[in-house]
Amino acid sequence: MNLTKVTQQICQHLWMRSPDPELNLYWYWLQTLVLILPLNNAVSPVFAMFLLGLFLVRRGWRDLDSPVNRGWLVLAGWLAIATLLAFDVSVAWTGLWNFLPFFLLFAIAAFLIQTTAQFQHLAYLWVVSSIPVGALGVIQALINRPNWFLPRLFGSYEISLGFSQDGRVTSLFGHYNEAALYLALVLPIACHFALGKVKDKVGNGKRQQVIAAIALGLGIATLMLAGSRNAWAIVALGFVVLAIYYRFWYLVVGLSLSAGSIAWAAWGSFLGIGGEWLRPLFPGGFINRLTSTFDPSQKDFVSTLYRLDAWQYALRLIQQHPIQGWGLRSFDLIAATQGYDLKGLPHEHNFYLALAVGAGLPALFGFLGIVGWIIYWGLKAKLSPQIKGLVAVTVVAIALYLIFGMLDVVFYEPRINILSWLLLAGVYGVSTCAIGDRDLTISNENAPDTSLARDRNHRDATGDSAQSV
Repeated sequence: MNLTKVTQQICQHLWMRSPDPELNLYWYWLQTLVLILPLNNAVSPVFAMFLLGLFLVRRGWRDLDSPVNRGWLVLAGWLAIATLLAFDVSVAWTGLWNFLPFFLLFAIAAFLIQTTAQFQHLAYLWVVSSIPVGALGVIQALINRPNWFLPRLFGSYEISLGFSQDGRVTSLFGHYNEAALYLALVLPIACHFALGKVKDKVGNGKRQQVIAAIALGLGIATLMLAGSRNAWAIVALGFVVLAIYYRFWYLVVGLSLSAGSIAWAAWGSFLGIGGEWLRPLFPGGFINRLTSTFDPSQKDFVSTLYRLDAWQYALRLIQQHPIQGWGLRSFDLIAATQGYDLKGLPHEHNFYLALAVGAGLPALFGFLGIVGWIIYWGLKAKLSPQIKGLVAVTVVAIALYLIFGMLDVVFYEPRINILSWLLLAGVYGVSTCAIGDRDLTISNENAPDTSLARDRNHRDATGDSAQSV
């Protein structure tokens, strides 16, 4: 087998055509964005911006008109007004970049998903993209040379090939929580593929299952090595939800008992119910990280203490300006102006408080309302059982992102922000697909079947936007 044929097979495996030939350029660009997304924090956002610019210049806005996108447009207008009324407009203006381009990315990505096969393929690419993140984390642990560094490209993070001083890995990201969250969002989807829940009519099912199993194993290993308590918690919750969804009742019981044992070992003595005898059964670093969440005698407890203090201060700011807020990304600036000591925290460490402080409660409720609407219609859409299952695990990933947002501000890392919006766009895009008898896949070797393409006109009818599937 020559190199050309191998390359051709890899390309056919990773890139599929759009059912609408006019959208091939943008669809190929989106697939490439997903594949390279975690590799570099400077390149990926620029690549995404090129997609936005290219689509708007060549196709304009008309294709993007839909009820949900109108909702994002209204929210964008509110954020702009809140910025004009901000405590410091020059600072608040920079915060718009964490939202407005991603509203547009959502709209374009959702529009490009013309068939359920495209959604299935995009979900698989999310799994493939996580392999470098998981692999590098394991390599960092195996080599453990903190003084060795990967080349810095385009001002990206400095990535060492070893553990940090506190014994954690960051993989391709600048912080442990970022690496762990990226993996946490992909792991439910990787698990779904690895269990063989997704069938492929062109014979790629077994290959995808093996690759997903590799991604799942590497991802779990690096997640543990990253030492992110927040990520551990949400992934454990996600796997329990998946086990319930799959009706793996023995696994539900096993996971519940395991979680209970870990909680007893970590926090039993703090609550006065013992549990010390369980600690030798688990890695010491793992238990110590969990114990430090609530134990004042542990050095990492200050992280919990500082967050509680920041949340209290954020709530006071919301009470003072509940409608227009103070301006995005202005939390630390306001605290410094008012003489409030945040103990070095740069932000609210809570996505919902950050949005309410920055743009008021209307922005927070508007955001949650639109996201809730997308999830509702995605789960309600009349899809084949296979695609419906894939939508369900994608919704689990979105839910994990939203839960993680209760403990941190997660949109400052652009790659995680892009991933979260693409997950949401996938659910919305597939919920508006017209379903036929051939909704499972489209062969890359054959001409695309345009009969599966979405009837775009249904997007103009608010009430029928998801019921038309």
